[in-house]
Amino acid sequence: MQSKFRSVAAGVVAVAGLACAGVAVGDAVEWRVEDGGNGHWYAKELTQRTWYDQKAFAENLGGHLATITSAAENSLVWSIASPAYVCWLGGIAPNGQGCNPSSWTWVTGEAWTYAPWASPEPNYCDEIALTFRSGPQWNNYYPVHLDVAIIEWSADCNNNGVVDFGEIRNGLAVDTNGNNIPDECECANDPSLAICCPEDIIEDGAVNAIDLAAILNTWGTDGGKFPRADVDGSGTVDGADLAAVLSQWGPCE
Repeated sequence: MQSKFRSVAAGVVAVAGLACAGVAVGDAVEWRVEDGGNGHWYAKELTQRTWYDQKAFAENLGGHLATITSAAENSLVWSIASPAYVCWLGGIAPNGQGCNPSSWTWVTGEAWTYAPWASPEPNYCDEIALTFRSGPQWNNYYPVHLDVAIIEWSADCNNNGVVDFGEIRNGLAVDTNGNNIPDECECANDPSLAICCPEDIIEDGAVNAIDLAAILNTWGTDGGKFPRADVDGSGTVDGADLAAVLSQWGPCE
């Protein structure tokens, strides 16, 4: 039977820039849309690091620690992680709140709608990072523990319905610096991109009074219908975001 998941051989991945200091990320697999998936790509990073270092490592590769929003995705990610006893995922809780199920969030800001905790998890409050627990159920654990991780690539910077990672792997997008971001989406090539001017909250090519109004109208919230109002990604629209908008006043360049 043909596999539902398209893979990229480890040797090819290393050549394509998915190696860091000689450490192979491993084979990447695509959860194909035609098989009921989301089109995202996943890989197991075999070098053991803290949760924080794995998060930074994943982001440097154009991805993020895996975020899981359904039973089907959980099964897929576990099939890649197995048999790791601890394998970092992209869930995190505020310091001292790891024992509170309602405190957990995904690194991508996705809704926390699915959480197959193993009993009696989440338990210890200072265990604030998410892992598997020697199976597809979840465990909260100390973020300074060194272990492997699952990286996920989900970005679609040009909004064409295809994950950037897959476009690059399949030769459909150019990535000359090997950072898994298509050149067409890099600020050096197109400074007008929204990602290059985060203070342009409404994305009209300039930081102006409309963006200021968005800040003031969403003050103290997560941004609501204007999520970019939380310019610094702190989770709350506040003085830091206001200062950022005022400091970048004028056309995005």
